[in-house]
Amino acid sequence: MRSFPVYLDSLPADARFFLQFGGQGNTYLRELGRFYNDYPELGPYFAAVFESIEESIHDEPFTSSDILSQGLDLKSWLEGRIVPTEEYLFSCTISLTCIFITQFACYHLLTLRGIMPALLERTVALTGHSQGIHSAVLAAMDAHGEEFYGHLKKFIKFYLYAGFRCQQTYPLRILDAALIERAMTRDFSRPAPMAAIAGFDRLELQQMVDDFNQTTAESLKLTISLENTGKSMILSGREEELVAFREATIPAFTERNASFNYLEITAPFHSPFMVDGLRRFAPDLPRIGFHYSGKDLKWPVLSTFDGSNMQSVPDLGPYLFALQAYTPLIWANCIRPLWEDPQITHVLDLGPGLISTLFTRELMGDRKLEIVAAATRKGLKKLLSES
Repeated sequence: MRSFPVYLDSLPADARFFLQFGGQGNTYLRELGRFYNDYPELGPYFAAVFESIEESIHDEPFTSSDILSQGLDLKSWLEGRIVPTEEYLFSCTISLTCIFITQFACYHLLTLRGIMPALLERTVALTGHSQGIHSAVLAAMDAHGEEFYGHLKKFIKFYLYAGFRCQQTYPLRILDAALIERAMTRDFSRPAPMAAIAGFDRLELQQMVDDFNQTTAESLKLTISLENTGKSMILSGREEELVAFREATIPAFTERNASFNYLEITAPFHSPFMVDGLRRFAPDLPRIGFHYSGKDLKWPVLSTFDGSNMQSVPDLGPYLFALQAYTPLIWANCIRPLWEDPQITHVLDLGPGLISTLFTRELMGDRKLEIVAAATRKGLKKLLSES
């Protein structure tokens, strides 16, 4: 086997990479199934994944709650024997864990094929969209062999516990039938605690949210939780308030031809609703053995909070939980080096899906960078130099 595939051979000697990972809201099971079924060299990876889940799922707090009512038999799901409902697959305990596993299946395949070691040597920094920041952290540790599998299992357990504590913080709710009908009538989808809005800039949407919040209790106010591009935002809050906001702003949406879409997600991430989750989660960190600091990162990882280098963070466990659960995200801050560092020539997006690729491409405007979406068949074949 070559030391690394033809793709890297074909690049100029001064090519430099920026790595990014996607977040929640992406479909993942089909993509993960492709890695499971099509790449037998990932067998040890999936064995470690299944082992890590098995080591946790039958212990407290999971067994005393109905949050995982359909279990987490990922092996059966990937083999098509038992597949839960779509709603269950997007519950945050499941989706947080499985999206991470999907991302790192892609990353680890590229490592096994000799690409990532050579590519990391040319990498300037890494980041992740929302939960993708965890994958960026593990990648920046650049661990191999048994050390890598040890880290992998701890990160999977981190996600299981973090997702569980987030769902405890914002419990699964049985919504009133009339509320569901209102949302279905207007937007043909069930209400959710996060909604994607496209068509307004930040100041315009903030004014609309402020006007709405004047009639809302302090504890129930909506927040702009993610700013993906100049005119693509996410609102977080209770389903009732999001439906009411949608109805109150119909004329503005119609005039601007703006879009409003509920996300397939079960908690209002990146919002004050989730702050109490850290109190619940902090005691889990010693149980998981998650004792990492920024000094463990061999490459800069840019925080989704302010774009700062996380190599200076003294304790990554609570910090990572805060980034995924309740700190707001501005994607332009996360990818700031793409404007500020002229050395960067390529962006590698490790998925899942294409959402973060599209955000980055829109923000780049006329800046000429090659963005390779490794999560797509075309992008992966390009990296692996497959026909």
